[in-house]
Amino acid sequence: MEQRYPDNLVIGHYKGMAIVENEFGTLFYIEDMDEGMAPAGTVVEDGLMESIQNLREVDRDAILRAFGGRGE
Repeated sequence: MEQRYPDNLVIGHYKGMAIVENEFGTLFYIEDMDEGMAPAGTVVEDGLMESIQNLREVDRDAILRAFGGRGE
């Protein structure tokens, strides 16, 4: 059986968080993950991510403005 790898790609950073987009265009974040730990282009596991819907509205809106998100 072929092993499937997640399509969760770090697309940037915001306030010390890595911003991740999955294959469906949905945005997530990982707290305390700066560019040195996960530069843009890094693939991350599902269990590390939290939905941006869990963030304060002001931060969520800023992330959506900066990074878009096809699935939002």
